[in-house]
Amino acid sequence: MTEGTVLRPFESYGGGTLRWAQPSRARRYFELVGPDGCYATLEWKGVFTYVAIARTVDGSYSLDRGGFLHPYVTIKKDPYDQEIGRMRMRLGGSCDLELADGRRVLFKRAGILNTKWSFHLEDGPKLCTFTKASGFLRRQADVTLEPDAARVRDLPILLILGWFQINLEWDMAMAASAGAASSR
Repeated sequence: MTEGTVLRPFESYGGGTLRWAQPSRARRYFELVGPDGCYATLEWKGVFTYVAIARTVDGSYSLDRGGFLHPYVTIKKDPYDQEIGRMRMRLGGSCDLELADGRRVLFKRAGILNTKWSFHLEDGPKLCTFTKASGFLRRQADVTLEPDAARVRDLPILLILGWFQINLEWDMAMAASAGAASSR
């Protein structure tokens, strides 16, 4: 967390658009900010790793990508021995998230060439949408919350997992394009 970053509780969120922003392109560190402050942070443990630490006022979480043929992301609450969710990735950019209590949430990409992703409850309603925002050499996305999002107690976890997954997709796309360019 950057010096002086004070995290606000999600219960105090008054509406409007949130934004995942990268304060410095020199670090893989992001803040989820709204009109009245910062609600969460996400920071990778290293340059060539798929492990990140997220922080909210409710605590710290570890996110870790695993699997090769069947990729997934686990999220664990501090002290990082309690798995609270596992997100399984599917072809086409969609993911199924199963929370520790058995609830399921779907993370969908709007299309292969689209820059929008959204979380949906298992019974259908959309909770939030991530839209890639332009930023010179910095990764950013605007997050729009739907009215149904207020009833989901794990909303901070969804917002963190969504941003983590989007960054993984961008990393894989960059690696693939670099590989294709070097094979010419």
